[in-house]
Amino acid sequence: MTVESIQCPNCGSPLEVGAADRVATCGYCRARLSITKGASGHPLAVLDDIKVDTALIARETAVRRLERNLADLRRERDALIVQGEHPPRSATSAMAFKVLLIVVIAVVAVPAFRVLVRLGTRLGLVVVLVAVALVLLLYLVLEGDGRKPRRNRPHREREQRLRDMTEEIVHTERRIETIEAEIDRLTAEL
Repeated sequence: MTVESIQCPNCGSPLEVGAADRVATCGYCRARLSITKGASGHPLAVLDDIKVDTALIARETAVRRLERNLADLRRERDALIVQGEHPPRSATSAMAFKVLLIVVIAVVAVPAFRVLVRLGTRLGLVVVLVAVALVLLLYLVLEGDGRKPRRNRPHREREQRLRDMTEEIVHTERRIETIEAEIDRLTAEL
């Protein structure tokens, strides 16, 4: 078995390791070392604590990244929820137009009814009833057939996006919990 001399990366003292050795302990500082082959093919000693520290840093970085993603997802989901609570401006404008149209018809119809009533009671009554029927018909045409409006495609897509985002939020929260448990385990090893 060939023995090579290397230095402890922690304290710099000389170490002798065999070609088959994968783990060594420094006789001076008691550091645990992993023995690997360097680029030149000679043994290279790496502190085991560095591996744990690096894994810890990587997991803490992952948690911070996931927490930022989680905050972004929650903001986007909340914006979608608020968007669904308030109708778009076009729906509000359409409703305002309907109300304005009915008011205009009523304002124009009242003086016309008075003139027709003066012409004759029966003729005036018929004209008033026809006018009321026309206003009701116009209202029904503008409102639809009275049934609950069908959900349109953008609404369904928004609802699906909300479900997907909620699922992604739950998945991200679970991933953060898993990584935090790994961080606790790694911290205990130090």
